[in-house]
Amino acid sequence: MILKVIRCILLLCLLSTLLRGQIVNIERFRSSTDTSRWSFSEQFNFGLLQNTQRLMSFNNSSGLQFQQTKFRSIFLSNFSFSSTDNNDIERSGFLHLRFENSISKYWSFEYFGQAQMDVPLKINQRYLLGGGLRAFLRKRKKLSFYTGHLLMVEYDEEIETAIEHQDLRLSSYLNLNWHPSQDFTCLFIAYYQPRLDKFSDYRISFQGQLSFKIWKSLSFNFNAQYAFDAFPVALPNIPQQTYKLSNGISLKL
Repeated sequence: MILKVIRCILLLCLLSTLLRGQIVNIERFRSSTDTSRWSFSEQFNFGLLQNTQRLMSFNNSSGLQFQQTKFRSIFLSNFSFSSTDNNDIERSGFLHLRFENSISKYWSFEYFGQAQMDVPLKINQRYLLGGGLRAFLRKRKKLSFYTGHLLMVEYDEEIETAIEHQDLRLSSYLNLNWHPSQDFTCLFIAYYQPRLDKFSDYRISFQGQLSFKIWKSLSFNFNAQYAFDAFPVALPNIPQQTYKLSNGISLKL
């Protein structure tokens, strides 16, 4: 009986890493340094469970950033794969490129492009292209607030229905960074993405990350995410709400 309970808990923990939203969190990959340098981060998550059938999951997230005094470029990639003995549960990923130019002490202009796919949510391909303003609301030694408001063009192609969407959306976010010590970091960000011609068609996302430094550039991370899409792919098994819980090891250089 106890063994069955333990197996159920492990299964729930593993499955919680498989549920995901559609909004990509860029903020947790930004480096907080103000000096000119390259930075690189790599994170792996892997899970394997064997009971009545084998359940395996794998996730890899990579980030490369170059920062000068008034310019920053970020390249991100992410790939997730999960499967059982019978079928694939998840296959998703994205590539993201973003540039940021500082206009003043508190304002900067940023523009980006993104390619994305998400098989569980029946998104065959999604392309984003946009730009807008980013502002520092408050910045202290251990606590900082940021907000951004961007316009983006979105192209979607659904998997089973072959329906295509071409929309213009607003992408707004509010970001909180808290660094109480050199070994602990807390990040929270909220996104709001409505269609400009139909505000009832919107997406929201709340994401948080706790990071504890283990050794030098090595950290342990716990991530939580909740997302809501008012109009997901029009199939009966596609939910409006998704969530994701995950933990893993990250390396930053």
